[in-house]
Amino acid sequence: MRIRPLGWIIFIAVLLGLCFLIYTLASPFLQDAGLIGGEVPPTQMVGEPLQPTKPDVGAFPTDTPFEPVEPSPEQPAEPEQPVVVEDPAEGMPKVVVGLDAFAPYYTVLLAKAMHFDAKWGIDIEPIAFYSSDETSFDEAARSEMLSTGQWDVLFTTSDKPSLRPQIGQVVAYTDETDGADKLICNDSVPGKILNALKGKRISFLAESIGEFAVYYYLNIPKIPVTDVALVPNYDGVAAYDDDGNVVGGAVYDFITGKVDCVSGWEPDVDFALDYGGHVVVSTADLRIALDTILVSNNADQNRHDETQAFFYAYAEALKSLLEQPDASETALYEWLATNGLEGDDWSFIYGDPGDWLGWLETTPQATLADNIFVFRNTKQIAERMANDCRVWKSAGFDTPECEPETYLPVINPTYVQTAASISELATTANPVNDTFLFTSQVDIPEITQEDVQAGELLATLPFEKIPFLPDDINLTGDAKVLLDENVCPIMQSSPGLVLNLTGSAALPPDRPGRVYNLEGSLRFAGGRADSVKTYLTVTIEGGGCGIDPDRILTGTVEPAHPRSSKLDELEADRFVQFELISIGY
Repeated sequence: MRIRPLGWIIFIAVLLGLCFLIYTLASPFLQDAGLIGGEVPPTQMVGEPLQPTKPDVGAFPTDTPFEPVEPSPEQPAEPEQPVVVEDPAEGMPKVVVGLDAFAPYYTVLLAKAMHFDAKWGIDIEPIAFYSSDETSFDEAARSEMLSTGQWDVLFTTSDKPSLRPQIGQVVAYTDETDGADKLICNDSVPGKILNALKGKRISFLAESIGEFAVYYYLNIPKIPVTDVALVPNYDGVAAYDDDGNVVGGAVYDFITGKVDCVSGWEPDVDFALDYGGHVVVSTADLRIALDTILVSNNADQNRHDETQAFFYAYAEALKSLLEQPDASETALYEWLATNGLEGDDWSFIYGDPGDWLGWLETTPQATLADNIFVFRNTKQIAERMANDCRVWKSAGFDTPECEPETYLPVINPTYVQTAASISELATTANPVNDTFLFTSQVDIPEITQEDVQAGELLATLPFEKIPFLPDDINLTGDAKVLLDENVCPIMQSSPGLVLNLTGSAALPPDRPGRVYNLEGSLRFAGGRADSVKTYLTVTIEGGGCGIDPDRILTGTVEPAHPRSSKLDELEADRFVQFELISIGY
């Protein structure tokens, strides 16, 4: 059958319509299958040239089977880089300074933190002892580093140059401690009686102020070192206690029961209080610990301008601490944190307000004004060093001649005197604890009878047989030497002590031409006690000790063997008893 042209037209139109209908209905499924593309982007008009678009990779067949791609983990944001503050002192002459973790010494680090070293043209390089294996220098090694000139400056206690005056020059004092150094004992030592130390086991860090303090305490009641068990320890940082605190070897010996007493300083020694210890004596009772700045002989002779500049930087940092304590404390902590020395890492400064300032409450700092006053009289310094030398000698150490003349050549007042001429280093502000007592500038409160009654007996001195002229109340020359070496230094350095003198005289039986009575015996006993007091209170310029008369009490006691005919009993009744009483100033 033949179809007419009009029929063909109608047939083709119907066919095209069906095809369009089928395409419209099937296109969504074909797009999902990836067999055809999507809609023309609206920004691209039909008839315009095709614009490149991002290809749909999934729409094209590949020669390899399809494998799902694991989503990539979210990349962490890059950490913020620390802001590196350039040290303005870099490239300047270095001054190497050794120091322990001790609050007054941190003034050196404050000078670094506040860039005072750069201001004065130097670069302070601190050696923080025991902050790492590389800085674990014991006392002997420190002395060697300074004496050989490998270090320029050493912060240490004043007993060190007394033992080894050749290691360097004494140029200033930083502080004296008011309770920071302590002897802590278990219950085998009752109260505060130093006489009870006989026979005890005592630990300390070798050649530290802790060791010196032990000898000082033993020397007061004249207990020979052979009558105690000394346990020197050489570990500045040894172990952990039960609570995870890092403690020194000497303290660890105490908390593990190896010793009866431990001598040390805050904060380390205080851990002993948590293990049955109590404070027997501290530098609140006896001001025996002075901290000093030593300059090596090499640095002073060959680089004096640089070490003098160091002292300027130190003095300016001290001024900042006195005038702006809170801001200075913040600056110090930021420097410690930046250098990895905060908290348990070394300094025991944790960043809390008052960490540093609170520690300074037990360490009266020596201001520039204090040092100016002290270094006007270098003989006074030399006498203090000679007294410290005698303490070392009493313990059997090989010492130089323990006389002031030995030490005068190593006392160098020029650093302090030169700084005194620079007005911008001066300040009238006071330290947190302003009772630095190695001067006569400090006003001691008047001592009342109530103070004495509330005090605690610290020691009975073994000087009952102090020499007097026969049948006389006047002291012999030997008696004055005994007082000069054993009583004066203690009383001069520790205003919180009162000396109680009790005199006794024999009451023999009457004999022909001589009648004795109790009244006369007591009068004679009181006269001898008064004679001791008179000598101790005469001014230093007048040949005495210059002790405040209010700090010396006198009294008498009746003889224990009245009318005895036995010579040994009569002799036993002739004495002056010396008692040291701590009243806590």
